[in-house]
Amino acid sequence: ENSEASVQDLYIDLLTEINERGFFGRKMTKERLKAWLEEPALELGEIVNRAVDYDRVQITTWEVSRPGLPLAGFYDYFDATRVQIIGKLEITYLMDMRPETRSRSIERFISSGIRFCIVAHGMDIPPEMLSSAQRHQVTLLTTEHSTSDFMAKLIVSLNRWLAPRTTMHGVLMEVHGEGVMITGESGVGKSENAMALLSRGHRLVA
Repeated sequence: ENSEASVQDLYIDLLTEINERGFFGRKMTKERLKAWLEEPALELGEIVNRAVDYDRVQITTWEVSRPGLPLAGFYDYFDATRVQIIGKLEITYLMDMRPETRSRSIERFISSGIRFCIVAHGMDIPPEMLSSAQRHQVTLLTTEHSTSDFMAKLIVSLNRWLAPRTTMHGVLMEVHGEGVMITGESGVGKSENAMALLSRGHRLVA
């Protein structure tokens, strides 16, 4: 626990490097999506509207979106595949609109092909948004977190869930400050090599 901050810094650096190399893009399976939505760190609240394809929707990007400009009518470069986060700013903007304008704005946004929409701060969801989500089968969720805090947690969570994974059998060593992974078929001598390195003062990692 005492090293949590430094481990987190290393983790963020690793995610940044992986992202820059373009390694992301793994799709969530039904089981992974369910586990992600139930992740304790996200503290998602009520599922206000559960779409019929709630457990089949695929999330393919770690990027999220705050749809302030789309709600104002600007949809250039809008990516409907991202998880949409609506905060206090967007809700206040919508509620300041005339009812007919608000209905048109919400209808266009909800019908644009978005998959998930999460409302932060535990704010009340406008009735027009709920009815539109029900018509177009878009899942609406809430969280008590502030928008910025939730977005930060969500991005880290999505990075972890969407990162490519592989299982390797071997021994991980630290040799002269460098990580060395000794791999090979069973019985070729991985453990013996690791023991030899340990006897020379190098460190076993895993």
